[in-house]
Amino acid sequence: MKNPKKSIRTVFDCSHELNTVLRARHAELKRFHNGIAGFAKIIGKNPTTVGSQFNPSQPSNPTLEMFISSLILCPGDATMSVLCDLNNGHFVPNDIVYKEGGIGSLLSLISEAAKTIDDCADALEDGQITHSERLTIDKQLSKLKERICKARSALWKDL
Repeated sequence: MKNPKKSIRTVFDCSHELNTVLRARHAELKRFHNGIAGFAKIIGKNPTTVGSQFNPSQPSNPTLEMFISSLILCPGDATMSVLCDLNNGHFVPNDIVYKEGGIGSLLSLISEAAKTIDDCADALEDGQITHSERLTIDKQLSKLKERICKARSALWKDL
């Protein structure tokens, strides 16, 4: 793998945790409209590759960005329950979670931040940032800053 930091594998302490999460996510993606192929089409990836990346018995894994995108596009109680259990948390049903300003908004923000970080890492890979890369990153960071401010407001608005 070119950059192992981009793999979701780095987020989990052990392969058992990752396999548990991927089993739940794989099953939920199969129930997505047109299955895993439908999800792959939406994110612009090869369906076979996406299917194997979410399959816990395969060696390749999805990137953190792809995993979070899957949670946003195909929210599922099983995956969220497993993630909560692994973190000694309590699962809250999707109708509460995905309201405006809820966890879904934060997951979307994290996904956007992960993409921006990946783009920055790619730009720095050759040791220098070109003018066009600098403009792209600046635009992404400005957009991200705006989203962070909105997320902070939403987080505290009910108090």
